Amino acid sequence: MTNPSAANPVTLFTQCGCADSDRVRTCLARGSVPFAERNVTGDLDAARVLLATGRFGTPVVVAGEQRILGARLPELVAALGFACRCPGRDTTGAVR
Repeated sequence: MTNPSAANPVTLFTQCGCADSDRVRTCLARGSVPFAERNVTGDLDAARVLLATGRFGTPVVVAGEQRILGARLPELVAALGFACRCPGRDTTGAVR
């Protein structure tokens, strides 16, 4: 998948206190990827939607039919087709 759009919106499921959720949120923002964030902490509706994806951990990025669990930045970059701009990583999301 490349170029997230209204047809293929990106949703990031997070929870409070999750360092990996923070890492993925920052990566998406630095890569100028438009996304909606759903924090499952205290939000039963968000938790139900996340559970329906077949995953129940955070972070989870949902884009179309893709489900990316965890802070797997190279997988995230490849799936969404953006250039990673995180410190200490190359444009593919790999550690330098």
